[in-house]
Amino acid sequence: MTSIVGAMVQASREEELTQSFLDVVTSAVTKALADEKFVMELRGAITSTLRDGEIYKAGARGVVSAFLPRKLE
Repeated sequence: MTSIVGAMVQASREEELTQSFLDVVTSAVTKALADEKFVMELRGAITSTLRDGEIYKAGARGVVSAFLPRKLE
C-alpha cells in the first residue's frame, strides 16, 4: 500500500514540476512576443533559415540527380 501512495505522491510532484515549467515558459514566451524588436529579429531569423533550407534542398536535389541515371527517350 505504501508503494502505491509513494507513486501517487511522486506523480503529483512530477505534475507540479511540469506545470511550473509550463508556467515559466508561457510567461517567457508571452513577454518575448510582446517585444516588437524581438519579434522582428525572430521573423528575420526564420526567413533566413527557410531560405537556407531551400538552398540545401536544391543542393541535395542536384547531388541526387547526379547519381541517378536519366532515362533517354
